[in-house]
Amino acid sequence: MAKLKKEKKQRGNDSIFSFRGSRFRNGSFSAAMIIIAIALVIVVNLVVSKLPTKYTEIDVTGNNLYSIGKESKKLLHKMDEDVTIYYLLSATAENTYSELTKLLENYKDEAGGRIKIVKKDPELYPNFGSKYDATDSTVLIVESDKRYKLIDGNDMYSLSNYSDYSYGADPIYTFNGEGLIANAIDYVTTDNLPKVYELGGNGEVSLDDTIKEQITNANITIESLNLLTEGKVPDDADCLMIISPEKDFSKLERDAILKYLKNGGNVIIVADYLGDDVERKNFDAVLKAYGVKIEKGVVLESDRNYLYGGTNNPTYIMPTTETHTITEDMTSTNYRCLMPSAQSIKTLDDISDTLSVKSLLTTSSSSYLKTNAATSSSNGSYEKTDDDATGPFNVAVAITDSKESKGDSDTTDTDSEEDEENIKTKLVVFGTSAIVDSSIYSQVTPYNVSLFTASLGWMCDCKDSISISAKNRTEDTLSITSSKVTSWAIVYLLIVPAVVLGTGIVVTVRRRKR
Repeated sequence: MAKLKKEKKQRGNDSIFSFRGSRFRNGSFSAAMIIIAIALVIVVNLVVSKLPTKYTEIDVTGNNLYSIGKESKKLLHKMDEDVTIYYLLSATAENTYSELTKLLENYKDEAGGRIKIVKKDPELYPNFGSKYDATDSTVLIVESDKRYKLIDGNDMYSLSNYSDYSYGADPIYTFNGEGLIANAIDYVTTDNLPKVYELGGNGEVSLDDTIKEQITNANITIESLNLLTEGKVPDDADCLMIISPEKDFSKLERDAILKYLKNGGNVIIVADYLGDDVERKNFDAVLKAYGVKIEKGVVLESDRNYLYGGTNNPTYIMPTTETHTITEDMTSTNYRCLMPSAQSIKTLDDISDTLSVKSLLTTSSSSYLKTNAATSSSNGSYEKTDDDATGPFNVAVAITDSKESKGDSDTTDTDSEEDEENIKTKLVVFGTSAIVDSSIYSQVTPYNVSLFTASLGWMCDCKDSISISAKNRTEDTLSITSSKVTSWAIVYLLIVPAVVLGTGIVVTVRRRKR
């Protein structure tokens, strides 16, 4: 009887209503652990919320859309003044600019307090952008104490039909946020803004607004120049652009250009094929003075690996990009330019010891130079004949004239830092105006203009110039056939559940037998 009473008392102590039983003690411990775990989660979340975005969010997009690269980080780390970025974003457009929002946060975090992001909803502040001459499509205003720069949303997101150099490929949606923001920050903080002059007066091809915008995005200012009225190249010119003149230079223009070059000036020359019978003696004299000449005829390509995909036209050449300071960004990514109807630029045999001519774009050994190209085109015949010279040919070159001859210099690599200091004059020559053709830029490949802009940067000594390509927003898709869909459905809907269920049954039976 006493034993029975003791057992009842023990069961009473273990009752769920008893505060002295083992159940209560075990339950209290579990509850305490849960409270502590919840508290830890809250504290960790509070701490993490205060950390910079770059430590709390991982960019898992295929092309790192909102991550910033080495060039941007280098720019931000050397900043010594504050920059404010006004983000003109309405509540209805937040999803459209999601990558931009995250990208701006990464810029802010990396700048160490130097960048301030201020959101301004155009619907709430309709007159804010007027003092900056902002338009309805302006999405960012980047401002420092020196100056400001606007960034258009249409430039940030774009659609291109260019893909893997293949005609008819799916369009590519690109995001150029990093490049535009980095260039804008560089523009508003730098003390060095190069100025280039665009020569006119001889039927030159005028750069259209699209190409000019790409150049100004590289923080290079452009002004027009007519040597017949000015008489000389202005003293503040960092570079002179001569874009495919139809007529020959006058003697006055020739002498002014040569004097400018002799005094350490820089010139970029673009020449189009005008016919084998066209003579431009003064124009040719400028090139000859710096060791090159443009050969008569048009370069054709018989190697399909050097032709624009989807076409049998041998004039649509895509030459190899050679290694040079100018082409550094392109050669590292295997980008190529489209140079239709290009002319060959030949290095003369007897040139000064101070001159150096380097290839930028070269055709294959299967290419050939077709004279009387206009007649061949009208006849529909581009077949190679025994009279046609065989490649490879240079269709773009970079020329330097040093202060002392190469034999007197202690260095042999003309692209080295020491030789850059020894260089007095720089020229870049392109054998076709396709290099600045806006239709090629917008519909085929952006790398023509990238090469042209990089050439300007090299000649203007923009050693820290920003060159960041747009990122592809089009994600790669995984295509699965219907048979594979059926196979995987059987695996995941039948086999896997059956294995899990069977395992559970076996475990349960074994436990009951114990």
